[in-house]
Amino acid sequence: MAKEEKVELTMKQLGFEPKEGRAIVVKYQSENLSGKIANFFSNKFYVLQICENELVLAPFTNSVTIDIEKDEVLVLPLSEIERVSIKESALNYVIDIETADSSLLLTVQQKELSDWRMSGYYAGIATSVFKMENWHAANLDETLNELREIKK
Repeated sequence: MAKEEKVELTMKQLGFEPKEGRAIVVKYQSENLSGKIANFFSNKFYVLQICENELVLAPFTNSVTIDIEKDEVLVLPLSEIERVSIKESALNYVIDIETADSSLLLTVQQKELSDWRMSGYYAGIATSVFKMENWHAANLDETLNELREIKK
């Protein structure tokens, strides 16, 4: 359960300028059913962070931290993104980020069930015995809205 402040601090240490409240938990999205089934059983989750000049996709090294090196992150300069589309798919959203020479498909768990799913596990912070704060859920709407506005 990584604190959002830890995510932002890590991004700054890597030389990026993260936008506050613009980080969400994502996974790679497979295009076919076999890949989707295999992906369902994978625990490879990432932080998608919107920064001033780029999108940064950083892996969680475990459930508590994202202690990583710069060569472990995927960086997409905003100037190279041609289109971002987002569509609802069952309990998730699918984000398709297109550049001139590639497309990146990501899946994002919807916020309503996030506390009960893996995005809540990675982004949830217990504030007391009975209360959990979930930065993924809190950031989701505004992050998706900002992603939609890239290259419009």
